[in-house]
Amino acid sequence: MADVTISSLPLGTPSGSGLIPYSSNNTTYGASISSIINNSVISGVWTPYIDSRDGQGSPTISYTINEGKYYRIGDLVQFYGWLRGIPSNRGDTTRQLVIFGLPFDAPSTYTVSPISIGSGSGFQRQPRAAIVYGYDSPAPSAAVNKAKIIIRRYYDGGAVAANLTDMVLSDITVGVVFDIQFGGTFIAKPL
Repeated sequence: MADVTISSLPLGTPSGSGLIPYSSNNTTYGASISSIINNSVISGVWTPYIDSRDGQGSPTISYTINEGKYYRIGDLVQFYGWLRGIPSNRGDTTRQLVIFGLPFDAPSTYTVSPISIGSGSGFQRQPRAAIVYGYDSPAPSAAVNKAKIIIRRYYDGGAVAANLTDMVLSDITVGVVFDIQFGGTFIAKPL
């Protein structure tokens, strides 16, 4: 393999439009600096909401805050969310509590990434950890093919791995304001 020296690199200077050209065999390649920056990061907002994992026996919640933001660079998605609400009905209390609304899916249904819970209050058992899962069936129709966030809490009945278990809808307290803030990163399916 031959060494490359500075003098052997192709010459090119940005044009007035910000184009960074490279010419080879009478063809010029390149993109504007703003195009490179704007097309490499996708950002937006999303609306998180709590439901049961399969959308059956759903809780009734009046949200005062349910907002989130995401940044996507290639297949890497960084996100945060904030939920505050007052449940008037827990729904089927034996069903798994899940946060839906992420705008992208994960590559498969297995655990994709741990996320952080900044704060969580107003639940009968406090959330301690969360993980992003890929889509699996069945799911609420609004959440088809989207990743979901499964909330974990300390397990209070016997030994389990890391003493954590999934939260269920019975962990919601009817008539009491709950608040949960969370954020993390996961790998999404390619666009």
